[in-house]
Amino acid sequence: MVFIAPVLLITIAYIIGSLPMKLLTRGDCGPGERSLIGTLFMLLLWECIMLPGIKMLASFDLLCRFYAGILLILVMISIIVCRKDLVKDIVFKNLQLLVPAIILIVLFAVQCAYVLNVYPDIATDYTAETVNTTLESDLIYENNPYMGDTFVHGITFRGKVVTLPLFYAFLARATGLKATVTVFRMVPIWVLLLSMIAFGLLGKVMFPSKEKQPLYFVIGMGILNLFGVFSRNCSFFYSMRKGFAGETFLTAVLLPIQLYAMVKLGAGKDKSKFILLGILLLTSLVVVDITKGLMMLGLSMVAGFAIIGAYHIRRRIGAKRS
Repeated sequence: MVFIAPVLLITIAYIIGSLPMKLLTRGDCGPGERSLIGTLFMLLLWECIMLPGIKMLASFDLLCRFYAGILLILVMISIIVCRKDLVKDIVFKNLQLLVPAIILIVLFAVQCAYVLNVYPDIATDYTAETVNTTLESDLIYENNPYMGDTFVHGITFRGKVVTLPLFYAFLARATGLKATVTVFRMVPIWVLLLSMIAFGLLGKVMFPSKEKQPLYFVIGMGILNLFGVFSRNCSFFYSMRKGFAGETFLTAVLLPIQLYAMVKLGAGKDKSKFILLGILLLTSLVVVDITKGLMMLGLSMVAGFAIIGAYHIRRRIGAKRS
């Protein structure tokens, strides 16, 4: 189940993400982008259900059932509306990409073996304790994850906005896995898969006229992940030893998506990427504190738009002079 659940999660995200991408781009996008937008949408939907549930002191089990029901409805609607696009994406057309694809699969298997056999870095982290406490108490952010008793002062609203640990608790309940297995084994593999897809999209816009280079770019990032385990507190170390952390999701998934969208906007090819950037900023609230996520992505987005604007101004000035 540790390997099946991440693939199933991305498959559900791919099906759900096909619906908004069909409306925004008229179906002109690949399976990778559909999977990522579907994942972001699933996390935002989870946030929209959890925040009112926390305010009303609702049962966690009830909210999980409600969320699962909405996902099921969205999957059914997406299959009906986007069935032609879904079938079209299944076909593997370019056999020239078979060799780098096999290399990538082997490299991913090595990363998974590392994640499954090396003790995770859990210093100053209580994600697994939060998941276990939520499952046992059926309450949301009401009990101390260290002691199990009720909070005296409670968590601030800013802390309750970060609902990624609660999403892990939902995954543990849905799969039947223990909290520690879900957080330390299954979730890092899921994040690795999402990271590969995100860097694959970034590689496509970096090498637009090449076919193999995007795959080799993802292979290079995978190699950096393996060698990065020797350098503590770098993003590659986090991907391999702390894949469950919100910071890892931010740097390994959200940041590559942001770079991909910014490059697309800089090329002036797809204005719908403005919507993707907006969804990205909102999703950052789900995974990590506002000072680490929203502010960092927002500042980098402003800097990116400044660079894009300066580039286009320079091009116009050069065109007028010529």
